[in-house]
Amino acid sequence: MLLKITCFFGGFLLASIFDTTMGEFQDWSILGAALTVASVETASKIYYSFISRVQLLSSKTYYSETLFLLNSFKLGLIYGLIVDAFKLGS
Repeated sequence: MLLKITCFFGGFLLASIFDTTMGEFQDWSILGAALTVASVETASKIYYSFISRVQLLSSKTYYSETLFLLNSFKLGLIYGLIVDAFKLGS
């Protein structure tokens, strides 16, 4: 549980760092946003396709725990980007 929370806040921190960095390099902001969306969607596809297979087998492995941590990191990243967007909008 503690590791999942750490991954979540690690994603939140990375979102803040990423948002600040892309603000400085305005020429690369479109490419950075496209890579962020592509990586989040790829992680979601891998996670949810694996979860459907694990539910059929009902077994937890090291690979499934790693994917759960990746999903927590991804959620933190998305949450951090949304919070930064609200900060910039106000």
